[in-house]
Amino acid sequence: MYITFGVVLESRADDKLSCAINVSPLFAIFSHRYSEPFRKVPATIISFVNHQLSGRIYIFSLAEADLHQSVAKFSPGITVEFEFRLNNHLPGPINITSLAIANEAHNAIRREVVGAAHRLATPEEIEKMKSLVREGMEMGCVGFSTGLMYEPGMWSNTDEVVELAKVVKPFNGTYDSHVRDPVQRFVESDQEAIEVGRRAGIPAKIAHEKTVGLQNAGKNRVIIKMINDARKSGVEVVTDQYPYDGAATSTLTGIVVAPPEMRAGLDLKAALRDPEKRKQIKQTSENGVNGGFAWLKATGYGAMRITSSKDNPQLIGKYLSELAKERKVDPFDLVSDLILNSGNPVGVTLGAIKEEDVRELMIQPWNMIASDGGYSDGQFIDQRHPRSTGTFARVLGHYVREVKLLSLEEAVRKMTSLPADHLAIPDRGRIEKGMVADIVVFDPKTIRDRSTWDDPQLLAEGVHHVLVNGEFVLQDGKMTGKAPGKFLPKKNAQRSAR
Repeated sequence: MYITFGVVLESRADDKLSCAINVSPLFAIFSHRYSEPFRKVPATIISFVNHQLSGRIYIFSLAEADLHQSVAKFSPGITVEFEFRLNNHLPGPINITSLAIANEAHNAIRREVVGAAHRLATPEEIEKMKSLVREGMEMGCVGFSTGLMYEPGMWSNTDEVVELAKVVKPFNGTYDSHVRDPVQRFVESDQEAIEVGRRAGIPAKIAHEKTVGLQNAGKNRVIIKMINDARKSGVEVVTDQYPYDGAATSTLTGIVVAPPEMRAGLDLKAALRDPEKRKQIKQTSENGVNGGFAWLKATGYGAMRITSSKDNPQLIGKYLSELAKERKVDPFDLVSDLILNSGNPVGVTLGAIKEEDVRELMIQPWNMIASDGGYSDGQFIDQRHPRSTGTFARVLGHYVREVKLLSLEEAVRKMTSLPADHLAIPDRGRIEKGMVADIVVFDPKTIRDRSTWDDPQLLAEGVHHVLVNGEFVLQDGKMTGKAPGKFLPKKNAQRSAR
């Protein structure tokens, strides 16, 4: 189904919109995480693909949490044999594109070629990785992406990333980066992403941009100037952002990294009561195993804020670093004691953000709205973060209607035509004659997010209808069970000016 003169051209008489409150192109998810175990995802709403490099099976899923936010799917992040597997097996209710070969593809490619080695790639290994990137682009990927904060990508250098990014230029591809060290080296890490785009001669996107941690509060203006300067110089740099004052979540036990030799049959509380074992656990928790990834190393106590604590609700909103200072204890001892003395898990955001920094970034014209969330069907949720169910509704309800930070039109642009243009997907992202009918109908007076840190699975409200490729997948607020989504292979279309 396509758009004719700005309205839906019905394919059947019973497929008419029963509510025309506000009609918009379907919102696009950037950096949304979908790698759910098969058993968790209803068969009526999944598409599956084979992970070429490792042989694992991953699931592209879309549940009510997404449709109630009116979202489509860009850049899901899996290595795939694209058209054959996506168009000939288990269709889903959404359209899918992918970054070559996946979101944070560099890690999958590097793991295949270099393994888990803590070293730079050799010239021969770089050539092998380049061939895999090229293969992904030939299959229809939209670009190359990295997750330099994580293993094994963290062991690469900028030159390696540039060489791989150059491969996507003939395909009119993009570079998408979860930057290397977004807390301890915030400005330098964003600069690296811009530099990769500049040297490779392709657009660059800084994924789920945010100013994390007490030490970075207020540094948004440095990043904004840096991006504006790069854009003036001819480098197309954009960002995406989720509308929350906290990044990924965990419980306190989730930030503890036990030494490998201690893990078999580990009783964490017993180990933390032992002074010598606590000392060893502190070392690996704060520095990683052999210098590898650990959340306390990546973000630190000054970036972690308590979001839930049934036993001690008065702690909610406090940063671990500040609480340790108040109690005059070592920060890791604070974490250990909270684990030992709490009957219920203590939840934290691993990357706290000041609200003023959230707002300052949101209004930038080159900044998109994204979720970086996980699967949820309103009951089960993969990540205990409200972004999975509330991102787009929160922008439209809170930041547009209540705060009036953005106009409705600008907010919708950040969710639709801006990401579609960045990825050079010419027939999506707008309601115009000849465009594919990916459409959402929502009420701007009632749309709102309901999810919270304590109840992140609660579905958004205010979305009446969602159409994908002209078919209702949500009608009158209810799932239809239809699965018209398909893989959208990359076409070498020219990007619109942004």
